[in-house]
Amino acid sequence: MAAALVHDESGKKYPLNLDRESTVGRFDPVSKQSPDIDLQNLDSGHSLSRRHATFWFEGHCVLMREEAGVANGTFIAGRRLRPVRPQEVEPGETERIGLVDFALKDQRAAVEET
Repeated sequence: MAAALVHDESGKKYPLNLDRESTVGRFDPVSKQSPDIDLQNLDSGHSLSRRHATFWFEGHCVLMREEAGVANGTFIAGRRLRPVRPQEVEPGETERIGLVDFALKDQRAAVEET
């Protein structure tokens, strides 16, 4: 499965890396480090942590984990994740990272919709 996080409000697509973990968060101006997927431009409420969540593939599944110390939560289909405990994400489910909502979509399907 080739997957992407799709922000329905803006139409932006963020492909997930098949070969390694993809971190999601915002740019850190002190260390000058960026996560793999920087959502700072979508987060007007400043709700994202620098390293907020991580996605990765295991077999044919996509897993997501909230990183330790996150203040504003991470949710899959309305259920809050417990920090550092991986949860499977199903295509089409809504993920909320801080206050930013996405849907996990098969990237081939996301490309076809465009």
